[in-house]
Amino acid sequence: MSNDRKHLWKDIGLISQGTKILWIVGGDFNFILSTEERLDYRGNGTEMVPFQTCVCECGLEDVKYNGSYFTWNNKQEGKARVCAKLDRVLANNAWLDTFPTAEVSFLAEGMFDHSPGLLSIYPNMHDNQKPFRYFNYWSSLKDFTGIVQNGWSENVEGYPMYLFVKKLRLLKQGLRRLHEQEKGDLGIQDSEAYKALLDIHVALREKPGNGELITQETQARNKFAEIHMKYPIFLRQKAKVKWLAFGDDNSKKFHASMKQRRMQNTIYSVRNSNGDWVTEQSEVIRAFLDFYDNLLGSKMSSRTRGQYSSRGFAGKILKEINAISITLTPKMVCLVSVSDYSPIACCNVVYKVATKLFVLAFEVFFLALYPPIRVDLFKEGK
Repeated sequence: MSNDRKHLWKDIGLISQGTKILWIVGGDFNFILSTEERLDYRGNGTEMVPFQTCVCECGLEDVKYNGSYFTWNNKQEGKARVCAKLDRVLANNAWLDTFPTAEVSFLAEGMFDHSPGLLSIYPNMHDNQKPFRYFNYWSSLKDFTGIVQNGWSENVEGYPMYLFVKKLRLLKQGLRRLHEQEKGDLGIQDSEAYKALLDIHVALREKPGNGELITQETQARNKFAEIHMKYPIFLRQKAKVKWLAFGDDNSKKFHASMKQRRMQNTIYSVRNSNGDWVTEQSEVIRAFLDFYDNLLGSKMSSRTRGQYSSRGFAGKILKEINAISITLTPKMVCLVSVSDYSPIACCNVVYKVATKLFVLAFEVFFLALYPPIRVDLFKEGK
């Protein structure tokens, strides 16, 4: 590695030392951070270590990017062609927290060998209504059982399917209110309970035999343990991070993972079916709707909607039972057009329960018709 790069890593490290200001650095670093960032990589990875160490020690992360993944190539042909991600924009956590909607677009290189990077900061997007989601920590709250009992014992009249849907809706309303009350306070309660426990420990150093302080220590420890059990459970589920040990309560890592997921899951810009780059939220939504409308077609003209009421239904499944959520998953790291996303239909819990009941019923039917050897193959999924 050249001395110029050593000086650059050192200078970047000096900037990060002892400062919490917002700062961002970008350009041609002439090094990659992982083997995937160079096409047909054949090295042993040692040349990446100084750059990786610099980025890690300075607390820098890639700003969300799209466009060209490999930002440099040597303009050669055939096997002599070399492509790598040498250009990037890095920022510290303070900058990313202040500008969460920032995105870098690496454009076509044209006559150059490097792709120019365009940094854009988009206005905050309006959050649409999200599907109901159950959080595991709810079951540990003292009001949880009462909310479930009240919601399910509500007096509702109508057809059994309507009763089921209506009571589920009432139950969701109660659980949403409970979540709004608890989620904002969990982090604060966790910090305050831990501080109270530490204050008592400091007091016990001066009066180790004080019975009142010992009692307060026990109470504070139990309170902190109760609150701290809920908080990591909530963070784990939000961040979707799996850990080897359940006791690993590195909340800083959870928050970083949640922020990274939120940043990557938001689509600020995309290329529509006409090849135009759109950045307005309404235009981005329209680009996806138009793409799948052309791909899958519009509504069937002959399809009729069932008539529902609290007293019965016309042989159709209620939309609350039949509803699904569409999730867009990226096909690649660097996304450009609508076709770079794969739609996945996520069925609700009712679907899952119905499927399980169907499998159990079908297994009984299968056992009655086929000999044991066929049943064993069925159970093993063959």
